[in-house]
Amino acid sequence: MLPQAKTIQIYLPQGNPRGIRSAEMTTRTVQVIEVPRIHIKEFLAMPEATQVGLYFLVGSDDNMALPQLYIGQTGELRSRIQQHNMQKDFWERAFVMLSTNNTITQTHALYLEYKAIETAKQANRYELLNGNNGMLPHTPPPLRADCEELFHTLSILLSTMGQPVFESLQVIESTTPVTDISNVTLPQPEKPIFYCKASFADAKGYYSDDGFVIMKDSLIRKGETPSAPDYVQKLKEELLSQSKIVSEGDAYYRLNENYLCKSPSMAACLVLGRPSNGWVWWINKEGKTLDAIYRKDSET
Repeated sequence: MLPQAKTIQIYLPQGNPRGIRSAEMTTRTVQVIEVPRIHIKEFLAMPEATQVGLYFLVGSDDNMALPQLYIGQTGELRSRIQQHNMQKDFWERAFVMLSTNNTITQTHALYLEYKAIETAKQANRYELLNGNNGMLPHTPPPLRADCEELFHTLSILLSTMGQPVFESLQVIESTTPVTDISNVTLPQPEKPIFYCKASFADAKGYYSDDGFVIMKDSLIRKGETPSAPDYVQKLKEELLSQSKIVSEGDAYYRLNENYLCKSPSMAACLVLGRPSNGWVWWINKEGKTLDAIYRKDSET
């Protein structure tokens, strides 16, 4: 099934586009509020802070490839967020889920916390800092159905606000030859696949909304040329320390899971161990470059 068109409303309660932002779908009752840590006091003063809710604390670490994430639920957002503001240093932004009509109960929140942690683990887009898996409460079928609908809306709103917490990097390879992406509509999670092959490198991947994904079992060159970008060696060391790549003979590393790079060129540099233009190095089965498929229309 193709994704359905949706209307999402973004509200700026302070009038600051970089401050607190509230997002909701116009036909649903779920609301997600983004709170930069510098504006935590303003959020705590909002009436929404008294509600039951689910929250996501997001931060980054220069020594980590993935952003860091903590997921929790609470019967009162104000006291819990205030507690985390005092005790947890890593996070930079909080994303709070609540209902516009104050109908989310503690049981809803417990179910959503459990499902959010499990789904975030499977997606593997963030370094999850939770020490446990949450608690799955007793949920009769009607309540479970409500929770699943709430979770679906939450996933869309979080992704819209730049946090694809639940979006897996796993895809189905497209079997249809693709020579012009403008004439093809592919249902998610199907993607056209591109290949990067050279001496001591044999990788495949796909272009995504967030960058370029190198796919599991790709072979990455162990060494680098003197002109390789500085981040290549550092990134390989980090991936090794996390067992995301493993040695495969003298010349290769094998990738243990799909890995998202910020750009096609970053992905090509990592695979080839040298400066590389990913737009020309990533080529599909028909011999078309990533540039020819995704950018040629902008040149005409």
